[in-house]
Amino acid sequence: MSVVSIYIPRLAQSMVDGEITEWLVADGDTVTEGQEILTLGTDKVEQVMQAPASGSITLIGEQGQTYKVGTQIAQISEA
Repeated sequence: MSVVSIYIPRLAQSMVDGEITEWLVADGDTVTEGQEILTLGTDKVEQVMQAPASGSITLIGEQGQTYKVGTQIAQISEA
């Protein structure tokens, strides 16, 4: 079984952090690659992120919290 980590992405050159405004899945849910999993907010935009792989998702980041770019916020365990 492999694990795919999900990190706060850099959506713009000047972006230093992002807020998880809403998780669209629950901890332990089975997700499919391309499925919308969360809404990420910055000082300029809000963007929906998609699952990079299929499997069981473990949420690490908390909704309503702001994290630095590159911080791991979830992982998907592929079966």
